[in-house]
Amino acid sequence: MTAPAKQKHAGGRPPKFSAAAEMQAKIDEYFAQCDTKDKPYTISGLAYHLDMTTQALRDYGRKGDEFLCVKKAKQRIESCFEENLTKGNATGSIFWLKNHAGYKDAIEQKHTGDPDNPVIVQHIRPSITREEWLKHHGLDTASGTTVSGT
Repeated sequence: MTAPAKQKHAGGRPPKFSAAAEMQAKIDEYFAQCDTKDKPYTISGLAYHLDMTTQALRDYGRKGDEFLCVKKAKQRIESCFEENLTKGNATGSIFWLKNHAGYKDAIEQKHTGDPDNPVIVQHIRPSITREEWLKHHGLDTASGTTVSGT
């Protein structure tokens, strides 16, 4: 007689929250505590309150619409950092938005011209050497300074 087959374990730690409503209650509790203590909202603070790492919180945010509460919480935190941009020293908010919310400094360069007649750039090699050019302009070939007596 053979032993019964063991059921394979899915691996990893079981999820901290099995239902979004349970997680939403803890998220609401975090924001209420921050408001009561006049503390800023932060992703790491929210993760700490939920008793998980910030990476675990991000992972919940990737689970799709089932845990939409995580995306909304992050958006609420992002909104506060955006509001801080109008209150004087915005450096910290700019840093946070660039590193956590996907904001970027963008420089837009627009090139115009005839698409049927593109600009051609040619690199032309000089016909004289650097030393010949310096000598022609009365400069010392070793230092590039003006030669006296010319």
